[in-house]
Amino acid sequence: MNTGDEIYFDRIYSCLYEDFKTNSGIFHYYTVFMLRRIFFVYICFKWYQPEYTFFQVMANVQISFIFVLYMVKFRPFLDEEMNKLQIINEYVFVVITYHQLLFTDFVDDASSKNLMGWSFVLCSLGNMIWPNGYLVVVNLIPSVVVLFTRKKVNIKK
Repeated sequence: MNTGDEIYFDRIYSCLYEDFKTNSGIFHYYTVFMLRRIFFVYICFKWYQPEYTFFQVMANVQISFIFVLYMVKFRPFLDEEMNKLQIINEYVFVVITYHQLLFTDFVDDASSKNLMGWSFVLCSLGNMIWPNGYLVVVNLIPSVVVLFTRKKVNIKK
């Protein structure tokens, strides 16, 4: 590609990789993420019968765990805080996926399924609240402080 084409390409498509390391080749975050999803959909499509539910959940656990290993090994984000946050998110997703095993025919007791359902909900809520709260504290509050300090300066002038 010549320089003009590279500039044109970067102007149009840079939003797809601006927060990521680009030296990982085929192991780019979006490539691995999409392959993970496609592989899981294939497994669910191929083995759709109810007797394969346990296999589907175990495949999801394994795929998710491999993705956590990928995140730890390659650290695809430029920002180290984002890497840590995404690793924690993916790890909690693995824990939540383990909960799904208890909703299969592997466990017959309804009260155990009910208890694990509440645990599933609490883990999911914790995973939604903690990272989002962290991002609000780290990113939004300093921006609001800067916004209000600028307005005070502009009013004084």
